[in-house]
Amino acid sequence: MTAINLSLVSLPIELVHRILDNLDDLTILMSLRNVCSRLNLIIDTYHRYQTLTMLNIANLRWKSQELPRLYNLLLNNTILVTLDLAYNRIGDEDTWSLANTLKNKKVLISLNLAKNDTGFKGAQYLADALHENTTLGAIVLEFNNIGSQGTEYLVHALNHNRVSTIYYACISYIHLNYITKSLNILNLRQNKISADGVKYLSQALQNNETLKTLVLDLNHIGEQGTQYLADGLENNKTLTMLTLEVNHIDHEGVKNLANALESNKTLAVLNLRWNQIGNQGVQYLANALKNNTMLTTLNLMVNDIDSKGVKYLTDALQHTKAITELMLEGDELGDRGTQYLANALENNNTLITLNLQENGISDEGPYCLTNALKINAKLEVLNLPRNKIHSPGLLTLVNALKYNTTLMILNLQLNSIDDDQVVRQLANNLGKDADRVFW
Repeated sequence: MTAINLSLVSLPIELVHRILDNLDDLTILMSLRNVCSRLNLIIDTYHRYQTLTMLNIANLRWKSQELPRLYNLLLNNTILVTLDLAYNRIGDEDTWSLANTLKNKKVLISLNLAKNDTGFKGAQYLADALHENTTLGAIVLEFNNIGSQGTEYLVHALNHNRVSTIYYACISYIHLNYITKSLNILNLRQNKISADGVKYLSQALQNNETLKTLVLDLNHIGEQGTQYLADGLENNKTLTMLTLEVNHIDHEGVKNLANALESNKTLAVLNLRWNQIGNQGVQYLANALKNNTMLTTLNLMVNDIDSKGVKYLTDALQHTKAITELMLEGDELGDRGTQYLANALENNNTLITLNLQENGISDEGPYCLTNALKINAKLEVLNLPRNKIHSPGLLTLVNALKYNTTLMILNLQLNSIDDDQVVRQLANNLGKDADRVFW
């Protein structure tokens, strides 16, 4: 019998496409592209290759000798817009190869190089590429080692490029002013930034016309840092979101921010989660909210706030027409604080989401909320998990849904349902409202 030697390139196009159906995108790129011109033509007509706009090859631990071939293959792809190379130990020389590709590949929009081994030389190579590449809109360089010198290369490149989002970990304070001139989003989360660093950032904010989101979570800005931020916010006309989680901010620090809110006309979201603002800090914020018409979302989770602090806040809710989302998870409101909030809900027509998870609320609080829910026609989400509400309180809240048609989510998970009979009663009472309650 004569042996038949079959070659992939000699097969009909339809059969090759069937084979490609069983291969992943990376195998098609690395093993079949550039084998011969006919196979390239066949792959060019393959539907998955024609729609390959995103390639995720993170955490594959590429060898240095493999990367230039990968970059060369990407250069010939005209539709790939998102490339994820995170967690691949890509060093400076590997970045050099990538940078040369970027100079000629003018369709890539997003590049993720987080958690690699890129140093200041690698940053220089990328910066050189950005001078010629005008399409790249987002670069992720978190947790590399670019340092101050690498930062300098990048910020100068930003003056020539449309990059609107850049994330990286080692920020030189002196260059923050340059960075903020061309960005829409600046994420400096967990960068060991102290008040001195915020000072430079504040100076940039005063004249900035592009930055909309600033993330400074898990830094060390403290009271002095908030004063610098407040100075920047007073004249800033573009920033809409400021997030300051875990920054050692106490009531004096919040006082600085509250003063800025009196005059700021653009900030819509303020996140102060996991700080130590306490009741006095809430009082400063509440006074500012009475005169602020722009802030819509306020996150005060885990801030040592009890019923006294909530009283200040609810007084402000009677006056403000802007707040739509209020998050108080992990504070110490108890039943009395819940009563203050319930009273405010009876007269408030703007609040849509209220988060009271883990606040030591027992059965008295739900009775107050039930009365408010019968009147309030605006609230859509009420979160009450991890409290101390027993069966009577839970039943009362569920029954309130008969009178309230706007509340879409009532979260009662991880409270204290006493017995199976109560569970059955809850199920019976829910009826058509079953999809609105989580318990």
